Amino acid sequence: MKNVLARGGIEFLAVLLGLSGSLTLEDKRQKDELNSKLKQDYIKILEDITLDLDAIDKVITDNNIVFKRVEKLIQYSNSNIPYNQDSIITNLRFVGSPTLYGRQTAYRASVSSGRFNSSDKINITNEISYLYEYEYTRITKNSDRYDRRQQRLRDEYTVNFMAAQNAEANVDPSYIRKSFFNIDLKNRLYAHRGAVWWYLKRLNEVKDQMLITKNIISDFLKN
Repeated sequence: MKNVLARGGIEFLAVLLGLSGSLTLEDKRQKDELNSKLKQDYIKILEDITLDLDAIDKVITDNNIVFKRVEKLIQYSNSNIPYNQDSIITNLRFVGSPTLYGRQTAYRASVSSGRFNSSDKINITNEISYLYEYEYTRITKNSDRYDRRQQRLRDEYTVNFMAAQNAEANVDPSYIRKSFFNIDLKNRLYAHRGAVWWYLKRLNEVKDQMLITKNIISDFLKN
């Protein structure tokens, strides 16, 4: 009887150890699968950031051009340089608001799947989250505000020079001059210069975080 019980105990222990081993192997398999999918998520996020870095460089370049145009218009407005109707009309025409709206598809997909927040790579998770949840969210709001400001400039002031952009309209030069040397337009130009400067500052802050995030993901993927 004792031998039977002993044999039964050994068999039970063997089953228990086998089950425990199976669970350990299954846990490892699931963890490996999660890490593999997370790696693919990081690759896709890195691809988005790389594309956004190209985009932000162009937006920064374009806004530097806009800043120079507004600066020149202010110089004309203050009579710091000789009045030049054609130059004024051209610069007013091309005072735009180049903006950045970052790609978020890969990041949002990883978060929605639950994989992103399951990662044990805290440093990577923190940098990516900071980029998307703070910097991208903030720059989107800044971009919307910047667009609205430029829209008001166009609708309230530069629209007065639309016809003058076309020679066949034969707009009286005295009308153009009077419309340009307008204190309200001057105030708006100064305000817009400040808006461009501030938006450029924000773009460079976002770019810094993009580079930090890109580098930390790249370093992880090399291992």
